[in-house]
Amino acid sequence: MSHSSSTSSLSKSSLRKNSISPKYIGRHNEDGLDEAFVHPIDSMVNRVEETRGSPIPNGVIHVFPIGDIGNSAESIADSGTARSRPTSVQDIPYVDPLHNVLTSDLNGSQIWLSSKDKRRLSIISSSDDIRVTPPSERESKDEVFAETAAKEWKSLGNQSLNVDHLFGLDQLNKHLPHHRLRIFVGTWNVNGQSTFGSLRDFIIPLNTEASELCDLYAVGVQEGVPEFRSWDVTLQKTIGLTHVLYASETVGTIHISIFLRRELIWFCTKPVISRYHLRLINQKNSKGFVGVFFYIFGTTVLFMTSHLTAGHSAESLDVRIEQLNRIYKEIQLPRNLESNMRVINRFDAIHYVFWFGDFNFRLEETRKNVESTIGELSTIQTDEVSHGEHMQKLLGWDQLRNHKFTSIVHDFNEHPISFLPTYKFDLNSDHYDRSSKQRTPSYTDRILFRSNGPGNPIICRRYTSVNEIKSSDHRPVYAVFDVKIRPQVRSLPDLEIGAGYFNREVYTAAVGYLRQEQALKKSAVIKSKGSSTVCNIL
Repeated sequence: MSHSSSTSSLSKSSLRKNSISPKYIGRHNEDGLDEAFVHPIDSMVNRVEETRGSPIPNGVIHVFPIGDIGNSAESIADSGTARSRPTSVQDIPYVDPLHNVLTSDLNGSQIWLSSKDKRRLSIISSSDDIRVTPPSERESKDEVFAETAAKEWKSLGNQSLNVDHLFGLDQLNKHLPHHRLRIFVGTWNVNGQSTFGSLRDFIIPLNTEASELCDLYAVGVQEGVPEFRSWDVTLQKTIGLTHVLYASETVGTIHISIFLRRELIWFCTKPVISRYHLRLINQKNSKGFVGVFFYIFGTTVLFMTSHLTAGHSAESLDVRIEQLNRIYKEIQLPRNLESNMRVINRFDAIHYVFWFGDFNFRLEETRKNVESTIGELSTIQTDEVSHGEHMQKLLGWDQLRNHKFTSIVHDFNEHPISFLPTYKFDLNSDHYDRSSKQRTPSYTDRILFRSNGPGNPIICRRYTSVNEIKSSDHRPVYAVFDVKIRPQVRSLPDLEIGAGYFNREVYTAAVGYLRQEQALKKSAVIKSKGSSTVCNIL
């Protein structure tokens, strides 16, 4: 099927506001070339189109509150409690089965639910809880997640045929069978570098939770060169051709890149970009933030990277707090998202928020005392108790921890820090600043995260710095997270679906570089074999 046929069938659907540009539709084969094909999106769109506005089939629709969610569709029918049948899709009210869970003050593990309800309501406390049990292993009624949950989500989906089937449970089960998305979040102040060596120690470090490719990569850069194409291509080469650049944006010297597993780009909306300069009079525009918001299936995520004002003084601290609050006001979200959820805190309208970057918060202590504590830490690595005590001493001087409650990030989380301060190093060295300024080592580079309720837990698998990369005065920092993904059970708020949207130019450039590298390796192997043959003859 040609590109033109795919775009025409998409554009005629009332679910799509605009036709999809052909350059974003192509099969991602190993060579990165564009063998034409069309995703099953057409049949799904047509299926919704055919039923829009028509009477709901299958008779009675039962809308049940959270307390009744354990009841199956069959038991409702048997009870004889028939409800009046709506005449059209628009008449059907929507009931979120997680509403009471999301508004609870308790965390996911404390809510008083049966193990069966925990599976249905996506409440997890460990990765083991989100495993879908194969049919051969189901021995009890508590192990029928695949059938029971599917019935209940489909029952909710039937309440509104406006729902986009592409983002629904069937596709979610197919592409994320555990309903778990593994996310890599990284931040690095590159100190003005324009060329980069290997990034593998940063992006795919060995013997860690990031050794195997994650589903999504969100990488923020500060103090970069304004032309970031080479950076994105380097990231694409490092991650490989299994992923594509879904979104990237720059403000001044700040840049964010979002890479997604190739098959997942079909199940996202187009990104909503936020960007803001914090210091307009500065020609470099090195301070500000850039953010990317989107749906993946029925889950909303926001990734933000920022670079705040530097300085060790109390005045600089006040400016950073004020900048955090100003950034919050500048975030761009879909118009209907906040109004539909009636939230006071804008972040409550989003399932998952990740805020990372060079926040520039310092350790409020003399350099002598900080270096003395760091020196003691390096000598007691094997003593966990003593090591923990010294880390707590070091972090007790941290401005972000001590003053976060006066800012908009007061309810953001940060995984416990177990690494040394990431700033400021002499270039290509393990020594902290030996210049005349003698800056105090500090945790300027951070990764914060937040969910809008216990029904959407975030599990941090790793949080560390990368000491192997020393080309900047900052060390890169990364974290690996697991989040729960839910299907979409109501129409998307004023958003256009991505339908395979990605940055083709970066992908094909990376393919070209990888081909060149392979050719050079082959040439080197042939040369070495030829040399060996000559040596053997002689």
